[in-house]
Amino acid sequence: MAVTDRHGHARPLAETVQAILDGGGRWIWFRDRDLESEARLHLGEAVAGRVRSAGGVLTVGGDIALARALGADGLHLGSGSGAEAIAAARDALGPGALIGVSAHAPQEIAQAAAPGTPVVKAFNTLFSHVLSAGPARGLVVDVFLAGDDAAAKERVSAFASSLGLRPLDTGPLAMAGTLENLALLQLGLVAHALQHTDFLVGVTLLR
Repeated sequence: MAVTDRHGHARPLAETVQAILDGGGRWIWFRDRDLESEARLHLGEAVAGRVRSAGGVLTVGGDIALARALGADGLHLGSGSGAEAIAAARDALGPGALIGVSAHAPQEIAQAAAPGTPVVKAFNTLFSHVLSAGPARGLVVDVFLAGDDAAAKERVSAFASSLGLRPLDTGPLAMAGTLENLALLQLGLVAHALQHTDFLVGVTLLR
């Protein structure tokens, strides 16, 4: 998924999106929420046209009416959105819509998920190209996961193993925040020490 930010490049956003699509990206999250409604609609139409032509997936950030107007495939809701907001989005966009919710703590996950829904945190501590190419390069690529439901963690572990990755259980869902901080650690290494993303953080067994 690529998240739009028209401030990130001098060229028009639609051209940046086209470059992502030409490079193989297929999921665009149209954000740019600082725009006025009419300007955001106009820009969104340009982005949506590129995504549709490429057969991609379009998610809109935080605006149900805009998502409907653009014919988006889904909507991403902000942190703290609960079951009512999710249900309203699904009613507006249809049962097949992709509804995402920002969640940065176990409590926010519990608020967004339907009662009894098992939640597993995983896959956020690896850069995408490392995740996809690591096993092919003969590397041991660790996937850290956290959750309260043992059966759900087994399913996620089996999925990771099927990709040639090594799942490592870090404990209950309360560890999710720690795993997010591990991702921030890697971004800090990119910015201040390594200046590239061709690395991974994992566990080396000494015995």
